[in-house]
Amino acid sequence: MTFNNEVFHKTSAEVNTQIASYFDVVDQAIKMADTNKKYTIDAQSSYSPGPPVQANSFTTFIISPTCDNTADLYNGFLRAQLNCKFHINQALSNSLDDVQGCAFNRMWFGFKDAMDAVEKYVILTNGISIYTQNFAPEESFITACGVNESVKRADIFSRVRHKDVYHQKVHGCGCFVDWGTDTTTAELKIPLKIDLRRFLPLSNIKYLPAFAGKFELKIMFGTQGMVYCPCGPDMTLKHNAKALSTLTLPEITCEFTQIGDPITCYTSFASNIFTADTRTCTVDRQYNITDAYSVIPNFGIDQPIYNALVQRYMGQELIFPTQALSISPTSSQLAAGKSSSTLTATPRFIDSIFLLFPLKPNHHTVFKNPWFQSLQLRCGGYGNVPTVSFDTICKTDPTFIEICQNAMNVNGLQCGFNKDVFNSLVNDGNYNDTIDTYSHDCTNFFVGLPTETDNTFQQGQSSNTPITYEISSYVSPESDYVKEANRPPPRICFLNDIIISIHVQSNGLPPVVEIGEYDITSRD
Repeated sequence: MTFNNEVFHKTSAEVNTQIASYFDVVDQAIKMADTNKKYTIDAQSSYSPGPPVQANSFTTFIISPTCDNTADLYNGFLRAQLNCKFHINQALSNSLDDVQGCAFNRMWFGFKDAMDAVEKYVILTNGISIYTQNFAPEESFITACGVNESVKRADIFSRVRHKDVYHQKVHGCGCFVDWGTDTTTAELKIPLKIDLRRFLPLSNIKYLPAFAGKFELKIMFGTQGMVYCPCGPDMTLKHNAKALSTLTLPEITCEFTQIGDPITCYTSFASNIFTADTRTCTVDRQYNITDAYSVIPNFGIDQPIYNALVQRYMGQELIFPTQALSISPTSSQLAAGKSSSTLTATPRFIDSIFLLFPLKPNHHTVFKNPWFQSLQLRCGGYGNVPTVSFDTICKTDPTFIEICQNAMNVNGLQCGFNKDVFNSLVNDGNYNDTIDTYSHDCTNFFVGLPTETDNTFQQGQSSNTPITYEISSYVSPESDYVKEANRPPPRICFLNDIIISIHVQSNGLPPVVEIGEYDITSRD
């Protein structure tokens, strides 16, 4: 199944047609009107509890049709605002709020992707939990790496590019904060817009009819995936070469940093010379969520057609083929030199396998290149993936980046990685090389290993018995990754092909809804 469903795929048989076939398509395009011609964009506040939602609490969003018989999930989204206090360990030496018309005392706080603000989520149908994701920030990170540059540039309340916040252009799913010489605390108000298709099991459901029952999302928002960074010269000063040339700017942190980790930022200014020093910012765990509601377009299928669909799905299941990510830590840390780490699991329709290498236990959306000189995943009876090991620091070997593109399905002519992901995959700097005089975010590193052909379903690794997966690696002894004593083990993420099945019941009983790794060819 295609992981990135925005990819444009055409076979030669689909492209090469006679001219007359075009008119056949036009003639057959619209056979009859099948809706009531009403398209209502409905907003429903979250509940149980409703806003303001306190820290470490779930809130529930209705995603079923509310004012007609069908919901347009593909165009539905969740809206919320996260409010919290931040703290910085030391104030400025002198004011930097207006130097050549630019605020050099500005920092950005937020999320690389709005979905990063979701710590856990549960899908409910008719009040019963059918799916739980306890690693929502990691799921968000992996799926966001497949977003191309044009989408990331345009969808500003759902995702953000580092260079846009570094140059104080747009705040995206975050906010700018000015700090000074006498205050070290400010309130953050972070707007969030999360498309419903960002929740992976829902990504393949375009229209959800009312006869499917009551679907809800139960979400815990949080700050685990929050990052921050200092801001450099704004766009006006950046393009004013004369004014910019009069200033001496030291190197500052040029990428996103996990909240709670130190950054290097401008701290003082004298005689047109800036001084930079380290600061550490934290946020209160006593945050709250306001303005939380779902916005879902509703429309009506004509009643005779709707009734016919109800009768059809009394006799058979309505099946949505979709996907889910299962994320597990491996057995041990990877050491310098040759080492390995294992995970025993029973694979079931594995589309792709992703590897994440956090430097610290609190890193959920910040991952950098550990400097692998050799890397390979051993998959029991399925052999080694790939059969020849690759490295992640040699810019002359295309193997690594091509395999990652294949896993994300972004290796076509009309798509590709966004710049932040590309910079992360080809970055040969060390883990703690974080400062420069320009934006250069390298915190989106992952290893993607495809195990299924594109546009197929449930054709990947599958077994009825456990398999021991082994990460076999050689990490450079000079890597900051292996010098970090408290680094957690790597995480293996299995992208599974699953199904959501809906069976309508008679006599007004709620439908039976199941989600799982069922074989779609053997459902009866």
